[in-house]
Order: sequence, then C-alpha cells, then structure tokens
Amino acid sequence: MADEAKPAVVGGDDDGAKRQREEEEKKKKKSPLLHVLIIGAASAGLTIAQGLKKAGIPFSIFERDPDDESRYRDWGMTVHWSAAYLTRCLPQAILDRLPETQSDQQLDFDTITGFPVHNLETGEVLKEIPLTTPRRVSRKRWRKVMMEGLDIQFSKNLVDIEYPPDGSVIAHFEDGTSAKGTTLVGADGSKSATRHLLLGDKAALTTLPYVMVNTVVRYSPEHTKQITDAIHPFCHMGYHPEGTMFWISVMDNPDPADPSQKTFQVVSTWEGALSAEESASSPARLAALRTRISRYHPPFSHFAAWIPDDTPVHPDRIAVWDPLPVDHHAGRVCLAGDAAHNMTFHRGQGLNVALQDAADLVEAMVRVRDADDGGAGLAEAVRGFGELVLERGARECGVSMLTTRLVHRWGEFMRSPIMSGAGVSALGKGDEKK
Repeated sequence: MADEAKPAVVGGDDDGAKRQREEEEKKKKKSPLLHVLIIGAASAGLTIAQGLKKAGIPFSIFERDPDDESRYRDWGMTVHWSAAYLTRCLPQAILDRLPETQSDQQLDFDTITGFPVHNLETGEVLKEIPLTTPRRVSRKRWRKVMMEGLDIQFSKNLVDIEYPPDGSVIAHFEDGTSAKGTTLVGADGSKSATRHLLLGDKAALTTLPYVMVNTVVRYSPEHTKQITDAIHPFCHMGYHPEGTMFWISVMDNPDPADPSQKTFQVVSTWEGALSAEESASSPARLAALRTRISRYHPPFSHFAAWIPDDTPVHPDRIAVWDPLPVDHHAGRVCLAGDAAHNMTFHRGQGLNVALQDAADLVEAMVRVRDADDGGAGLAEAVRGFGELVLERGARECGVSMLTTRLVHRWGEFMRSPIMSGAGVSALGKGDEKK
C-alpha cells in the first residue's frame, strides 16, 4: 500500500511555500466550525481520525478498551480494493509504515494478483480469485501503526448522546465525563453502543447458524517448512462437498532464518452448532476440527492434524446487522464501518468497505469546512454520507450473506457470488442482482 502513495511535493520556491502557508491559514480559520467526536479506535475510527488530522479538522477520538494492548487475540485482515482510500486519508509517514503491519513480513505482496480456491475433497483448483493490490495484515500491528500520532482517550464507554438546542452534540461516557462537538461518528464496531442509542432493540446483531473456529498456530519447525512449501503465499483455502470452508495463511513471519517464529492463521466454518462440550472446551473444538479436516485431500488434511494439542482454538460466532436508516439529528450523528453494516466475512469485504466509509466521511467534512457558509451545509453533508453508507452497506451485506449461505451448500456453491459473479471485488450499483 505504501508504495502506491505519491509523496507530497512541497514547492521549493518562495511562491510555492507562500501559497501553502496561505492554504494552511485558510484551514485554521474555517476549521473551528467543526469538531468531530469519533467513537471507536479500530480501523474505521482510526482512518477517520488520521484523515481529519491530515485535513486540519479538529476531532477527538474515544475508545472503550482500557489501553491499546487489552485485546490479546490477533488475526489477519485483507486490504485489497480499498487501498486507494487509505492513500486519501493517511499522511505519508503512516503510509510508509504500513508494510510493518503485513502478516508475512517476508512476502512481496506486489507479486500477488489472486489466490486459488480448491475442492477440498479432490484437491483440484476450482477458480483463481483475482485481487487488486492485496495485503494481508495483522490486526494488532495494523492498529498500532494507525494509532501513531493520535491522542486516543481510552476507557470511554459511550452511554448517552445529547442534542442541545445550540446545534451541537454531546457524548456522555460511563465514567461521568462528556465531550462536545459538531458531529459524532459511531465507528465502534459490530456491537456499537452508538447504534444501540440510535435504534434501540433494532440495533441488535443476528447470530447465524454456522460454526466458526479461528486460531493462530505455531507448528513444529518441520511442519512449518512442509506447510510453507505446500500453500499459496497469500492463502490456501477451499470448500468441501460436505459443506465446510477452510483457510490457512501466514500470520507472522518475522525471521526467515528461524521457522520457529512463524505462525499461521487457521479458520474453518460449517453449518450447524458446536456441542455443549465443544462450546466449553478448546481441546474438544480442536478434536472437532481435526475430525472434519481429516477427510480433506492432502495437504489440507495435514493442517489440522499437525496443530499442537495445547493450541487454543477459539469459537467465534458469525453475526450480522443489516443496515437501517438512522436519524442524523441535522448532521450531528452518523455511523461508519461495522457499526453501520456488520457483514459476514466469506467475501472479505468488511475492512475494505469500512475504509471507504472513512474516506467518504473525511471528504464530507472537508466539503463542509471549505464551503465557507458557517457550517450550514453540515446537515446535508452528513445526510448524504449516511445515505451512501446505507446503500453501500445494504448491498454488500446482502451479497456477503448470500455468499456465506451458498458456500456451505455444495449443490449451490458454484453459483455463489465469489465463484460466479463479483469474486471479492467492490460492488457497484446493481451488482447484487447479478
């Protein structure tokens, strides 16, 4: 991603420097009209914060976690068609550091143009899925780099939103503190407190009838070498006629000379539910995973058999929230990212759509600032942004949900969107009907 951004060129002559100073002064004069309150310091919220900072628009960002290390789990995320939106929002210093976030630090992702999808019963390649500027990143390292230079206020659990007569918005937090601004952006994830305050019971997630097991594995050095030789460098994945999905990819690879430091992310899903024992026990979940994968064609059959017995195997529910219209209170509140459209992961769109939301919101705030109308255009800008997010989110949530359903039903699998339609590319208007 960093290599796609062009470094900002500052004019070397006096006239160029003068023009830049004049533009900065204009920003400073207009910016006090806005103060954006960002709820949530994950991908969407951090990208919005960096974009507003780059644009010179005042903001505050709040996170319910106590610190940036409190979430102990890590997993991989895929950035592909949304890379251009990062370039719009992030300063060059952050773009230059994004390679640090890669899951496989030794891989040149510029060489990756797609990845194969396999029939897990026969091992045959069913299709090559094309990708645009793909990067697999570590969620933890990604978040750490994206936090650079931001004053994040931690332990801030949103409990109420107030809309005073003066046209401002006030966020109230569980610790008794509050913050006042012009627009509050709920970028607080799938269990969004902002969404619940806006919609009440209608904001609740819907849990789908699928099992998901997700773990990071450190194999033995011998098995690490065999797996590295066997899998595609981006990911090795496939579907089985019995209705299961399986994925393995590099999670961390800090030292190519030391295979003991290399880890892999292993994910599998199937329709149904875990037994009571499997729900309560990591060893039981590992046993269930091994049983299913033992029927796969090699090398897939080895990937679970070789997992060390003491590896934690986490159960993750697959839950969704289909977007609904919200009252934007004359431009004073909106939603972005998973808070606005929590979708299934089988088409790999959640992060990419969130980054597009972030870029669109920053651009909306820049338009309000530059309109020089005293902030009168804020309500219209936020309304337009909300409509865009609603339309985009509804379209993608629907196609992602269809993908999840069909990939677990072999008889319908080949007509799923990922195999017969959009693959994992961004959707345009009407694509959900194809």
